[in-house]
Amino acid sequence: MRQAVPAVGSAGGRCYTLGMMPVCSATPTAFRWRVTGRSPLPVTQALPVACAARNALMRAMNRLGVARLPDDFHHAFRGRGHSAYWLPEDADGDGLIDHVLLVHLDGLPEALIPAMALGGEIGFGGGWSWRLAPVWMGTAGPGGLFGPARCWISQTPFVTPLPADRQTGPGKPARPRASRALAEQIVKALGQASRPVPVNIEVFTARKIGGTLIVPANFAFDGLGHRPPPAGAETAFVMLRFGEALWGPMALGFGAQSGLGLFQPMQESEPAKHLTAEATADS
Repeated sequence: MRQAVPAVGSAGGRCYTLGMMPVCSATPTAFRWRVTGRSPLPVTQALPVACAARNALMRAMNRLGVARLPDDFHHAFRGRGHSAYWLPEDADGDGLIDHVLLVHLDGLPEALIPAMALGGEIGFGGGWSWRLAPVWMGTAGPGGLFGPARCWISQTPFVTPLPADRQTGPGKPARPRASRALAEQIVKALGQASRPVPVNIEVFTARKIGGTLIVPANFAFDGLGHRPPPAGAETAFVMLRFGEALWGPMALGFGAQSGLGLFQPMQESEPAKHLTAEATADS
């Protein structure tokens, strides 16, 4: 699916310059960079790219003498309020990361915006590096990862945030968690994000992205300081259908703040040929 990037709002608020492009937004909640480089950057590297983008912002802040990055912009934030979501995006569906979208529903701190506008380089081994070029800032609007849509499909795997088993004490056998079922954890994650229960959940063990069959095991699940998933965590591609159109972005489960469990809107009439090896279906 290909959708246009939402336009930047211009009613009131402050004006900023992203490169040579002046933009205005009243309390911006999202910032988008284009990713450029000499080598392809597969969507399977979403989590390391998200972490690298956050590190690039911190380097830009250091250059400008800006205070440290707020706690709610880190993947390990456990405080009250919303967290920032660093979302590597495959906007054209070719299986390669072409943008990074930063979203914070409480608004982007004004002091950070000049550092965001600097962009910067990202890299995570192998001697290769990519460039973040600022292209957009504003609030949610129709298109791209914002939706709205009734049907959402995971671009990156949903990873269960709970371990497979619960230890009852030293030397005692582990007991299965009551909420271990994949569908139950999806519903729980939706509830924690103030989302309604879907009318249908379909789980798949593989999907085609950019013409290539990909399984969850192809994805990176840790790195660049991000903790690994809990032992025994389940991973799968998921398609959700809701009773009404919902706004995005939508990211659920383990690593959701760093690119995992990222859902993209899907037209209900769109064929599901890119989904294969169905595992379960719940309604």
